[in-house]
Amino acid sequence: MAWMGKPFAGQMKNSDFFSGLFFSLVSMASCILAVQLGLGKIQKPGSGLIPFGTAALLSLMSIGMVFRSLLTAKKKEEPQKKVFQSTRWKTLTLVIGALTGYGVFLNFLGFTVITFLLMTFLLRVISKQPWWRTLVTSMLIVLGAYFIFVFWLDCPFPKGIVGI
Repeated sequence: MAWMGKPFAGQMKNSDFFSGLFFSLVSMASCILAVQLGLGKIQKPGSGLIPFGTAALLSLMSIGMVFRSLLTAKKKEEPQKKVFQSTRWKTLTLVIGALTGYGVFLNFLGFTVITFLLMTFLLRVISKQPWWRTLVTSMLIVLGAYFIFVFWLDCPFPKGIVGI
């Protein structure tokens, strides 16, 4: 049992090892299920192609996380932080509230208006960007999303009371 020496004891305290192991198992199971849905071909993708690609990427990242934790386990152990010690609760609450409001008012205000308001809120209040950058970025995001989804992909969005 020489493999259970000091490096393995260091791994036991490393949460990245267990997280990576868990997500690699979940992603591999997802890959199997996606293959059962049918991958299709690039010209005619099946319903399992995108879930398979997503799960495969998650698997690669998880395996990388496991290897990184194995390499860093041999180094000097750092003191453990408390789990929610550096969480910014006010910011977290504001973002969750803004996203909830986005879902609630999407049909009423319409995609363009509510998305502009959400992006303005996130950039100005949460990210504390200057007004000119906030307004320009919000407008570019709305226009980009509108052109991609409405004109290019032909996906209808809720028009809301404004009608756009």
